[in-house]
Amino acid sequence: EMIWEIQREEAIEDAREEGMQQGMQQGIEQGIEIFVQDHQEDGTPRERVLDKLVRRFGLTQERAESFLVKCNY
Repeated sequence: EMIWEIQREEAIEDAREEGMQQGMQQGIEQGIEIFVQDHQEDGTPRERVLDKLVRRFGLTQERAESFLVKCNY
């Protein structure tokens, strides 16, 4: 029973940690989308925004491009 209780507590902690990581990732992605939309509204050239995403957020070119596509840029 003691081992089962320890395993249960570890599973709960793992799930909590995973949930926190997912929440942080969603927050980062939302911030990147807002960054893109803001530059889009300001008329910043697409290539410049792409470069900024790679430089400032450490995204790959492909991942940065996917954010531009998602935001219809």
